[in-house]
Amino acid sequence: AATGTRIPDTRMELVTMGGRWVPLIVQEAFTKEDLVRQTLEGIASQEEYQRIVNLILQDTLHYLDHLAHHPDTILGFHPTLRNYALHKGQLYYFDTFPPMNLPQPELNRIIRQSLPQPWLKVISWIFPRILNRVSHEYYDATAMVTGIVGSACRLRPEWSDKTLEACHEYLASTTPKTIPLQPILKKVQSKPRLSKGWTTLRKLTNNIGKPNN
Repeated sequence: AATGTRIPDTRMELVTMGGRWVPLIVQEAFTKEDLVRQTLEGIASQEEYQRIVNLILQDTLHYLDHLAHHPDTILGFHPTLRNYALHKGQLYYFDTFPPMNLPQPELNRIIRQSLPQPWLKVISWIFPRILNRVSHEYYDATAMVTGIVGSACRLRPEWSDKTLEACHEYLASTTPKTIPLQPILKKVQSKPRLSKGWTTLRKLTNNIGKPNN
């Protein structure tokens, strides 16, 4: 990809469902052993754990640096642990829909349409900032990076102190000058927590899948 982020072979097809056309995303499949989140859950070495976390931070910083050099490019990005795979030693990002190619207002519109309860849709129209808080981490550099650090700390709590320290050192030494560094370092002085708005929305929408820890 132009941003430097590697993605698997991906295409979009239109299929009929319920008498209407709907988009279908088709991607090259990864094995369970390739998935980063599952790998990190079972890994025995804290050093290897941190190496993989740093790969994701590096990919995210490259992405943000690219956007800084192309301010007219409006893309969302959600670099969480579960959206990556390691295949033959190379890192792949595979959550390419919808935030990867949409401005924030368009993503918010899709989120609103997918809300299962009508009353939630009404609330989202009355208080549009609620959706902004949910999609904020797809577009804000500080939220994006600290989300990775927070997930890495929570996924293996026995290593959380070392993980936080190592992430802080990595970001301090490698973040490009095009990315505001101090807001990021301020957020990772302590272990980042999940957004209350994000966790509340998951509960309200009965989203029972695994969170990003």
